[in-house]
Amino acid sequence: MGIHASAATPDSEYMPRVKGVLVVDDMPHTRRFVCRVLDREGYETFEAEDGAGACAAALEHPDAISVALVDVGISGASGDEVGQALQRAIPDARVVFMTGQDIDMLVAEGRLPDNAVVLRKPFTLSALVDTVRAPRR
Repeated sequence: MGIHASAATPDSEYMPRVKGVLVVDDMPHTRRFVCRVLDREGYETFEAEDGAGACAAALEHPDAISVALVDVGISGASGDEVGQALQRAIPDARVVFMTGQDIDMLVAEGRLPDNAVVLRKPFTLSALVDTVRAPRR
């Protein structure tokens, strides 16, 4: 339901190619932590706790969001459903799924597309930043 946007000044010389990152996770501490890390790297961040909030943020800020980090296990909808809705709302954005679950099982159950970009939980700060910075494939 809640959406939060923040902007920060980069701490490093690296200027991100990504404009903004939408972080969708129903765990407030995870969502805020990811946003804090990305804020410090100079990204504008947007928070959403569920699929409805994610879609609202995408519709409100379509030109500002380049990457959406979507937790596979959010309540109310599957991460894949949210990812598909975000791709329709902001087709140029890259969707990255976050999960600590077995990826092959999630694909077999239809909860993740087989070509999904996945950031495995728990992840390191460098893995998070590298995943956001990575070019679209």
